[in-house]
Amino acid sequence: MSKMDLHDRTFTYCMTDLRAARQFFVQYLPKDILNLIDLTTLTLQKDIHVDVKLRKSVTDMVYSVRMGESLAYLYLLIDHKSEAERLMPLQIMRYALAIMHDHARQYKTEELPLVYPLVFYHGKISPYPYARKLDELFVKEYQVIGRQYLLEPINVIDLGQIEDEDFREYTFSGLMSFVMKHRRSQDIALRLKTMQDALEELLALGEKDLFGVLLGYIFHTAGTQQYDKILEVLQTMNDKVGGVSMTIAQMLRKEGRQESKLLIAQRMLEEGIDAALVARVTGLSIEEIKNIQTNH
Repeated sequence: MSKMDLHDRTFTYCMTDLRAARQFFVQYLPKDILNLIDLTTLTLQKDIHVDVKLRKSVTDMVYSVRMGESLAYLYLLIDHKSEAERLMPLQIMRYALAIMHDHARQYKTEELPLVYPLVFYHGKISPYPYARKLDELFVKEYQVIGRQYLLEPINVIDLGQIEDEDFREYTFSGLMSFVMKHRRSQDIALRLKTMQDALEELLALGEKDLFGVLLGYIFHTAGTQQYDKILEVLQTMNDKVGGVSMTIAQMLRKEGRQESKLLIAQRMLEEGIDAALVARVTGLSIEEIKNIQTNH
């Protein structure tokens, strides 16, 4: 039996006995955590092993316990290696998040459980020589800002809270943000006029493809009922914008008609109508009809 197996079997055997596990947590958990949990509800979650690949060098055991009306988890990682793991805080964070994710998926809840991790270390070097906090893993000069943003709310770019005039300053990202913000707007045509300078600058920079992608997005999300209004506004801009816009709009209309034919053909075939008749009605070729049958 290898040393790893000996470590693993001994610890696992002891900690599978809930009497030993309760004493262990009474001995090692912080008092504020102990005061919140009910150790009489301690249950070993036998099916939870956070990382199977690491089972050769570590043992991980997960216990559930009641915390008031909620469920919490005590995550115990036992490192059998003789040397300490330098990235231990990162490992622990990853494992704790995995437990939270599994809990949310299993119980179909958006409220995350508390996961309290403990690392049982019996390496050669003592006291434990490496980082115990995640921010200590950052480059030294960035540890303060790293610590700050780990605990700050996530930076959500909520387009609905940004004024359109703020988009005008940024030709590329500003236009992208603008068209996505207003994809549901019934007055997208009028709003486009406010972005005239950015649209003209985009074409002046030779970014015809990007211009086409953004304009295509506008046409597709706005719907055919707004095509003419959008084109009317675009054609009031310089000749280059108007010309390119008209070309793109014609292409999109053609694509739209083709997509409509394909959809009609698909529905007719689903009703059991003969392929030859579907081809005559829609104007599609027999080969195109066969492709629809194959892909659906």
